Amino acid sequence: MKNKYEISTKDKIEISYRAFILSYLLNLGFSPTTKGTYYLRDLILLALQTNFKDRDIALKSLTNQLAEQIKIPPNRVKANLDYAFKYRNDQKAHDHFKDLFGITYDPYFLTAKSIISLMLNLIYMKELDKKKR
Repeated sequence: MKNKYEISTKDKIEISYRAFILSYLLNLGFSPTTKGTYYLRDLILLALQTNFKDRDIALKSLTNQLAEQIKIPPNRVKANLDYAFKYRNDQKAHDHFKDLFGITYDPYFLTAKSIISLMLNLIYMKELDKKKR
């Protein structure tokens, strides 16, 4: 019998992805006190759940889905994302980018759409690596 403190395997996987993604975002200089950081994490999880294997990220669609889930207007999600990007620590992103993604830092990569795409790629590569073992 399952009690209220047990977590199903699917939930454990999502929790580990949530922690993994958030740790990467923090290493990219995003603030742990900004709603936009958590919205970005949730957008990455949504993209992962929707299975964007071709890496074509429809950011507006994802933003609308997230806004609907958390019951706020899409423009509030976008405003919080913009705030998170505006006030992130660029030096921290510059210092950790190559270690995190294996590519040279370029400010071009620090947009919501690019971060989502990079994170999806990273997660898919880790999953492929697990399957090979």
